[in-house]
Amino acid sequence: MKKPIIGIVNKNVLDAEGREAFFTNVNICEKVIINGGIPITINNTMLKEYNEKIENIIVHNIHNETKQQLQLCDGIILQGGINYATYEVNIAKYLIEKDIPVLGICAGMNCLIKAGGGEFRRDTNRDIHNNKYDNLKAHKVSINQESLLYEILKEKDLYVNSVHTRTSINTGIYEPVAYSQDGLVEAVELKNKKFNLGVQWHPEQFNKEDVNNNIFKIFIGRCNK
Repeated sequence: MKKPIIGIVNKNVLDAEGREAFFTNVNICEKVIINGGIPITINNTMLKEYNEKIENIIVHNIHNETKQQLQLCDGIILQGGINYATYEVNIAKYLIEKDIPVLGICAGMNCLIKAGGGEFRRDTNRDIHNNKYDNLKAHKVSINQESLLYEILKEKDLYVNSVHTRTSINTGIYEPVAYSQDGLVEAVELKNKKFNLGVQWHPEQFNKEDVNNNIFKIFIGRCNK
């Protein structure tokens, strides 16, 4: 059987010496591979579009060069990261419109929400929500049992890591399906799509035996249909 090609949207970053670079999370690549997909990277073709506040991004249509890259893929992952870029949100808009399977992780979830008309504020609860990647029990989330996320995880309460600085105050066209203990949106999804899910935590940091691996397993399975 042909394996699905999963595009991971690169982040524009500055390296330790101040040079412009692309970043791809190797743990995401690993989860794609062990769950039967082939990871490739989607690169920004318009430079100087990074390090922006998501509140200030204006949503546009994607460039043709970006569209050509996306058309090579069966599904797309929007990565997490501290910075946001206009091209990431524009890609999210295209994925929604074309019903291309997409998984948004942390900042990637926020890109989906922004593309769907949502709004944000800075998260001020730093002790809980800006912890460390490797603290896999930073806080608990409660999951709607009528959601795709619950269907995937089979858990109504789940302990997760937490490394985010923004939280949504309006999720636009997206349905919130999980909340943290202090009431912040932790996951969103769109109904009647092949797969359109965003989570605020980092499931790629958990080992392959953890229930979080099911997010990648089911996502890649939907990409293969």
